[in-house]
Amino acid sequence: MTLPAEIKGILPEMVELARERGRPIARHTRGGWLLNAWLLPDSTPVVAVMVQPRTAMAAAPQEPDADRRGAEAGADLNRLCGEFGLTRAEARVARLLLRRLSNREVAEALSISPHTARHHTGKILLKLGITRRSEVPARLTEVGITP
Repeated sequence: MTLPAEIKGILPEMVELARERGRPIARHTRGGWLLNAWLLPDSTPVVAVMVQPRTAMAAAPQEPDADRRGAEAGADLNRLCGEFGLTRAEARVARLLLRRLSNREVAEALSISPHTARHHTGKILLKLGITRRSEVPARLTEVGITP
């Protein structure tokens, strides 16, 4: 199977991210590709590219409004970053806190560790000017961000 040019273009970026961050990097694409990049102990880059089986892609049909909701979610992320000074990672966590997810659930949804989810949550609370995670939905709803 030949890789699309789009995928070939992403792979060098992923290897560089893995090198910068010192940990494996994974990314999903709309075409059903799963890309992984990491470095061996001798700094040799390793890349794995997998395509999602057609049966799995067919089993999860796209909702008609999925593209519109995706654009709205992106706009919400930008607003969170702009209005509250959140990083992109913190904004993604904030969107999940809006749905009242636990740190463990946030970690699973974003493929991060529960410790990282807890760290981001603490930073979010500081930047939103609140003291409890249970106040996040009310604070974000005040400014028009919905789950």
